[in-house]
Amino acid sequence: MPDQFMMADADRTILIVDDTPANLGVMADYLEEHGFKAVVAQDGEEALQRARWIKPALILLDVMMPGMDGFETCRRLKGMEETSTIPVIFMSALTDTGDKLCGFDAGGVDYIAKPFQVAEVLARVSTHLALRRMQAEVEAQNTRLQEEVEGHRQAELALKRAFGKLEESDRRMQAIINGGQAFTVLLEPNGVVTEINAAALAFRNAARAEVVGRIFWDSGWFDGMPEAAVETRALIARASRGTKATGNIAMPGHGGTAMRFSCVASAIPGAPGSLQGVIFEAYDMTEFYRIQERNQALELEIIQSQKMEALGTLAAGIAHEINTPMQYIGDNLRFTLTAFQELLSATGIASAPAGDLAYLISEIPQALAEAMEGTQRVRQIVDAVKLFSHPDTDEKIPQDLGQAILATVGLSRNQWKFNATIETDIGDLPPVPCHLGEINQVLLNLIVNAAQSIEDRVAQTHDKAAEGVIRIGLARAGDRARIDITDNGCGIPPENLSRIYDLFFTTKAPGRGTGQGLAICQNIMRKHGGRLSCTSAAGRGTTFTIELPLAGDGA
Repeated sequence: MPDQFMMADADRTILIVDDTPANLGVMADYLEEHGFKAVVAQDGEEALQRARWIKPALILLDVMMPGMDGFETCRRLKGMEETSTIPVIFMSALTDTGDKLCGFDAGGVDYIAKPFQVAEVLARVSTHLALRRMQAEVEAQNTRLQEEVEGHRQAELALKRAFGKLEESDRRMQAIINGGQAFTVLLEPNGVVTEINAAALAFRNAARAEVVGRIFWDSGWFDGMPEAAVETRALIARASRGTKATGNIAMPGHGGTAMRFSCVASAIPGAPGSLQGVIFEAYDMTEFYRIQERNQALELEIIQSQKMEALGTLAAGIAHEINTPMQYIGDNLRFTLTAFQELLSATGIASAPAGDLAYLISEIPQALAEAMEGTQRVRQIVDAVKLFSHPDTDEKIPQDLGQAILATVGLSRNQWKFNATIETDIGDLPPVPCHLGEINQVLLNLIVNAAQSIEDRVAQTHDKAAEGVIRIGLARAGDRARIDITDNGCGIPPENLSRIYDLFFTTKAPGRGTGQGLAICQNIMRKHGGRLSCTSAAGRGTTFTIELPLAGDGA
């Protein structure tokens, strides 16, 4: 939910800069009626600050303002890296050609004369936003094309190197084959192995006689690897037709661990127009892919943290704005209730009420009490939002995990209230050093997952009467704080348990998950020197356990 909100917010946010409040009001109302989010500023300095903070999709900028005028404001926007690409449309009563040229020189993309027509402004805003989206798509396409060109160039260089190797003597070929870590196999055009290096034999613990003289994909080297045999055969078949073939093939390593290889099959030319054989090479890329996946997870975590930080700043501001009027409402309700009771006592009306008056005397205090209870609930939610959106710092700060759990439970209520109840058992623990915003993110992800698992169980069994329960416990476990989040949902099949922390792995229906949440949670735990573990029984439920060092060990 936070990801979708931030993306939509950024694409539709317009910053309006004008020193005339009436103009700001008209323009903001009109844009918001048409689905945009309007943010306003009344001078250049304020515009620079807000542009850096919210990074709007487009800026409507008045030219004539006290202090820094619109032209100088635009120049400064274009001079800052984070705002340099945001399109700026000037709004001014200055309509001669010189003024317009000055605006374009400052970096503006359009110029709207005052008094403006709001329909015209909407049309121009929509046009420039569409142009910006198209420009981004073109730039992305150009980047992809450049990457493809570079890939083809590298492949061509690799092919030339392969041809160069094939022209060397048999002695040189044997030295290269047996001296490298890559698996290397020489084959006849029909797939019969003529040579295989020591690294390939050691990987499968195979004897040379089991492979040489046999068709490679039917030999003992591929015992227990039927899928890899089929993929290898396809690569060699393509190379036998004179085409260099590449592919990624998964094979089980020692102990059954999954390994990934980058494989290349190249033709060995013979006499003109003939094929002497095929060379097949497999390079172990397992560690490369692991590093790549960790980097992807780290990038996603950084992006997610930035989004959460921006959302937290916004939420904290909104919470502060809500708290003040809610204080007024609560105080006035208490005063009204007390005054009403004193009025009844002073007038003696309450002693002998009749008809509608008796009804009002009975119901008004109850209505006021319910209103006061509602305002208290709103303030509790606001307090939870402020706690959940707590900004993180570079240093870990001791935090109350029990309070964090209760705040996250309250904020996520809409995710679980229709299918489950939540039971909490908060033990007495000292404050735990952590980055609270990240821990809140982990708690929210696990609670939402538990609620969705219960919802899936109800959908699978059609047993709506079976109550869903999520139990959250916080306790001390030696030198660590331990949080258990247990649900009685559909559980996780045993074959999926080893993959739940893999980036982009998900069994959820489209629109309910991207496979990033648990990978990010795992990275957050590692950064804290903690641990995230899971036990589950299909059809019975799941328990996720968070462990954090009480002494704040870890990065």
